[in-house]
Amino acid sequence: MAKRTTQLEEKAERPGGFEFHGYARSGVIMNDSAASTKSGAYMTPAGETGGAIGRLGNQADTYVEMNLEHKQTLDNGATTRFKVMVADGQTTYNDWTASSSDLNVRQAFVELGNLPTFEGPFKGSTLWAGKRFDRDNFDIHWIDSDVVFLAGTGGGIYDVKWNDSLRSNFSLYGRNFGDIADSSNSVQNYIVSMNNFAGPVQMMVSGMRAKDNDERQDTNGNLVKGDAANTGVHALLGLHNESFYGLRDGTSKTALLYGHGLGAEVKGIGSDGALRPGGQYLALRQLRHDAAERSLVYCPGRAGAEQ
Repeated sequence: MAKRTTQLEEKAERPGGFEFHGYARSGVIMNDSAASTKSGAYMTPAGETGGAIGRLGNQADTYVEMNLEHKQTLDNGATTRFKVMVADGQTTYNDWTASSSDLNVRQAFVELGNLPTFEGPFKGSTLWAGKRFDRDNFDIHWIDSDVVFLAGTGGGIYDVKWNDSLRSNFSLYGRNFGDIADSSNSVQNYIVSMNNFAGPVQMMVSGMRAKDNDERQDTNGNLVKGDAANTGVHALLGLHNESFYGLRDGTSKTALLYGHGLGAEVKGIGSDGALRPGGQYLALRQLRHDAAERSLVYCPGRAGAEQ
């Protein structure tokens, strides 16, 4: 009986179970004449500003996302995680919006971590498979903008530890180009990514290939873009500081991004199928936030093409 009681107590102490996480926003916005006006994180009621000015009070849509997770720790110490994320967004103020609903399963994936058979660099790593947002995406949340966003359907491994300060993630993601309702559309972009972290430094490299992307047709049989790229590369060099550049309390994040071909969309990796083989993009993203709640975002970029 004592042994059975001990086993039950140990099982009860293991972290796990079902979790629910949610996010929602909804609001009404108008101009000074009490009439409809456009708004968003990149626009104020006073008009377009040409830059990101923040989310709070500037988003007039209704958006909701719901996350359901189940976590479990097995007898051998291994961990499992199952997650589904459902989201919907609306711009109408009406209460019945079924005809314009964008209800969508944005994520559905499983994870398996801390496998006892994994040793060396793989000890404590996590395997995953399914549709998801990459765990280590890099964003500036308060202006509703991603520095880099990798998502799709595939599989990979997180937290391969080479030593105490260096770890790596490896993944394969698949994405579709064109109208997914068209059964003849078979062009898929496959993205192989390696994301490395050494202390505050991040270095991410991704390669992608979409066979016959230059032959992709729309639903009417017309060529979408005859000179579209079939391959591409994307690279990010990032610095994540837990201080305001060592001068005062706060945070600072800096990222240098480069993309070529299908990788020239440097924010949404592999999401644009209309890029040309010679297309290039170089961008610098910088966020500084000090303890006095003062922030600065600096995001210049330069596009070009090989001659």
